[in-house]
Amino acid sequence: MFIFVSTCLIFQHKNWFSLLQSKKADQFPAKDSVYRFLNQSTFNWRRFLLLLSSFSIHKVERLTDKSRPKVFIVDDSSFDRNRSKKVELLARCFDHASLKMRFYKGFRMLTLGWSDGYTFMPIDFSLLSSIIKRTLP
Repeated sequence: MFIFVSTCLIFQHKNWFSLLQSKKADQFPAKDSVYRFLNQSTFNWRRFLLLLSSFSIHKVERLTDKSRPKVFIVDDSSFDRNRSKKVELLARCFDHASLKMRFYKGFRMLTLGWSDGYTFMPIDFSLLSSIIKRTLP
């Protein structure tokens, strides 16, 4: 139930704090237990995203025309973190896709998605990093 409620909050543009301020706050777990669950490394979030995506794709596919082409999209985008200093695996990357052709601090975000021409559903993603090579003086 917790995962369902937290997923629904995203689509309603609300957060857990505002839910706990409502009249139904006694029906939900406390904020500390929610954050402990979200930070738990043993929960398989990638599998959850895959199951949620496949369920959503199945629902959308039934509503669309069968002759519409369905494709998988692999996107390699830049994920800027220029203002960050101490982020794990932060790297200096080159943005070859934009017109600026510049270096930035951040990650490459590799995303796999499904599309029928109008709808895009993310299936999986990965933040990629490269090693920062430093020369010793």
